[in-house]
Amino acid sequence: MKLLIPAAVLAALSACSGDYDFKPRKYRFQTLPQIAEPGPREPLPDATYIICAEFPEGYDYHTDPDYGSVEATLVMFEDGKRVLTLPAGPGSQFSIDPDMHRCRGGHLYTDGVDATGTFLHCDGELLFRYEGREALRGFMLLDGKVHTLGQSRDGGGFSYRIDGELVFSRKEGYILGDMSYPLPGGGALRLDEAAEGAAEVYFSYGIPHKTYEGTKWEYHIFQGGSDKLIDTSSAVLEVFDVVIYGGSLYYTARRSDFSTNPVLVDGDSSYSLGDTPYMYARPHICRIFFDGPDLYIKGWYETSDGGKLFVLWNRRGVSMTIPGTDAYDVWVSSGERYVLQKREGILSIVRSWGGDSPSVDALGALSLPFNNCAAFSGGDLSLALSDPDGKLVVYSGGESRSYDLYGYPMSIKIGL
Repeated sequence: MKLLIPAAVLAALSACSGDYDFKPRKYRFQTLPQIAEPGPREPLPDATYIICAEFPEGYDYHTDPDYGSVEATLVMFEDGKRVLTLPAGPGSQFSIDPDMHRCRGGHLYTDGVDATGTFLHCDGELLFRYEGREALRGFMLLDGKVHTLGQSRDGGGFSYRIDGELVFSRKEGYILGDMSYPLPGGGALRLDEAAEGAAEVYFSYGIPHKTYEGTKWEYHIFQGGSDKLIDTSSAVLEVFDVVIYGGSLYYTARRSDFSTNPVLVDGDSSYSLGDTPYMYARPHICRIFFDGPDLYIKGWYETSDGGKLFVLWNRRGVSMTIPGTDAYDVWVSSGERYVLQKREGILSIVRSWGGDSPSVDALGALSLPFNNCAAFSGGDLSLALSDPDGKLVVYSGGESRSYDLYGYPMSIKIGL
């Protein structure tokens, strides 16, 4: 039996590219203020932290699309022990929507909106609030300060803030990236992983312009207090991802050529990532990541017959193709490839995919509700899974452990 969570996996479409993760999710719902009183605690630096949604026994959360009639609960586990619970039912300011909370530094940070603005809590205590109803697309703790990047819920426009104080904003524009994508941990807020010295926070966004030929996009990057226009060719229709690595800027894009194959742009160089089998299939996501100095891109194609092909690219083009719709994510560590997918209805981890002797670890009738329920750290893959009865199953180091829960996990974080 497969765990179904209809409301939590509706597509969260962006006004820019429309795709920000392999697995889509639902829109956020609005909440109202309520006071929580969590107790003080000291986080463990090497613990595994898991955030879950829990429901009353007997409540069929699989079929309720809004969870609007039940007193749900946010639960945070630390190495399998419940360390924090917050009310998330009607009238509460804490939501069980997976993109409205995250664990950082061993603490639970939740955001929400009411009629007048946006607010942020840490372990249930209010940190700050500001005017304007926003959905957080980026969140980062850096040098003891909280960096947030919020997209307006009323249309275009966004704000970048530190501890709630405005640093940069625009009344138009759409942020590239969001919190649902597990790589990197800051969502749309990023750091140069190969920077010499202290790295500066950066993010990218697009601005649409109406022309007689249709909508034309221009793309910007904000870093170190400076907003810069990204120089794209006239053939670029859509930019998927922008990354700074070692001081160099890279981006992936879809162009107006007949193949619609994605391209990787590195300075003045441009590399086509597609090949003949993918002609006329539209690419999505095309997110850039690094394994040491090696650059990879992962995304998927929507084919003309409505199917999907999940793809891992490198600078030279297609590196790996995973047919079917049940691929959850792909990781590369020290050159070795890991794929999490459903194989004949069984959740499986395939290690050394595409090699001579790949190993398969079958996990049975379990489900990965969201991509943030997987964390690849230190050469080890950890997963927060749901079984058909709603229990929490944690897979790590090749072993699985079960914990009492009636609900499902929404994210996992290894260490602080």
